[in-house]
Amino acid sequence: MTIRSLLATTLSIGLVAGLASTAGFADEPVPNLEGTWIKSAGQIIYASGEINAFPHSYDIAQIEITGQVGAVFRATQSTVALDHAQDGHHGTQPIEKGGLPIIGVIGWDGSSVTLSDVGDTTVHHCTLVEENTMHCTVWEAGDHALAGRIVLRRH
Repeated sequence: MTIRSLLATTLSIGLVAGLASTAGFADEPVPNLEGTWIKSAGQIIYASGEINAFPHSYDIAQIEITGQVGAVFRATQSTVALDHAQDGHHGTQPIEKGGLPIIGVIGWDGSSVTLSDVGDTTVHHCTLVEENTMHCTVWEAGDHALAGRIVLRRH
């Protein structure tokens, strides 16, 4: 077998395997995530060094997912600290009390979920571990950096 025919055979096998695995993803059901998701556990550390815990440090800590079309959706995040010392920022501006717009996508596997703040660098990467529970890591870069992990439960 020549190198050229070996390469052609390898590429053909890879192409068939790739198409077969992609076809499997197309058939995966997309879960409906619409509803109110409460930040029920976890903690966040801010660039200032302050650490807040969910739900103990917050009066309101939730994400409302609406407008899901297939694997993509819109959402609004409402997070108000009890002491209002760390109300957070949206880009360079303090968070408005009305909520922050978010867009999101459900991954090809049907269990990974990524949320991105609109107009900010905050990203949530979540795993749907049960129908009404997501485990998330969250981070934001820049002057108002934060990092943490949270549990979202749908109510």
